[in-house]
Amino acid sequence: MEQLRHLNELARLVSASLDLDSICQLIAQRVPVLLGAERCAISRHDPAIDAFRYVALWRAGTLVAADSEPPLPAAESVPAA
Repeated sequence: MEQLRHLNELARLVSASLDLDSICQLIAQRVPVLLGAERCAISRHDPAIDAFRYVALWRAGTLVAADSEPPLPAAESVPAA
């Protein structure tokens, strides 16, 4: 029941904002708490460099400045089949 309350609060906060980066930071901060995770990262693909840039990064209970982390090359992000 506690998780449902937190999920509803997160949905309310997300719907109150139009700023995508702020929404991603909020999600990266709240979802790991709901799931009991140690880390959460949200990234988006930058086609100019064919890499994923972090939009939001949360680890060890702290929101980390996403631009402090280097981009992840797309070729290294998905294992080859």
